Amino acid sequence: MPVKRIVFHEITAEAINQAVKEAGALNEDLVRAQESRRILDRLYGYTLSPVLWKKVQTGLSAGRVQSVAVRLIVDREEERLKFSAATYWDLEAKLSGEGKAFIATLNRVADARRRHGKDFDEKGALTGKNVRVLSEADSGALRDALWNHLRGRSPRFGREARR
Repeated sequence: MPVKRIVFHEITAEAINQAVKEAGALNEDLVRAQESRRILDRLYGYTLSPVLWKKVQTGLSAGRVQSVAVRLIVDREEERLKFSAATYWDLEAKLSGEGKAFIATLNRVADARRRHGKDFDEKGALTGKNVRVLSEADSGALRDALWNHLRGRSPRFGREARR
């Protein structure tokens, strides 16, 4: 018996009759693609759906798209749980000269550059070379030393420095 393929996009008598009139040959690539999707549903969707029933709501089903979305969410959550925050301080000063105000940010201390986010690994450990991480105490001491130095040379600098 010959098998043909019909395509319709709405379930009405007119659409189905039109599709039967325009029936075409089977596309074996589409058949294999559908079989692959069915296998994926059975491998992943069927095992994921009971988890959704227990954790979210009874009656939900997980197909191919939901399975991938859940995997992405789980991966991101695992990444978030492994993250460790690292504490560090910046030093900025509001300065003015020749009628212009600007904010200066500390970039180097002696021959060591100020740390950046890329200088830490995912556990918060410092991995950068020749890097200076300012603690709260370091930042305060450096701020005070700079303030005293600047105040001695020029009284027009304000004491407004943020840690």
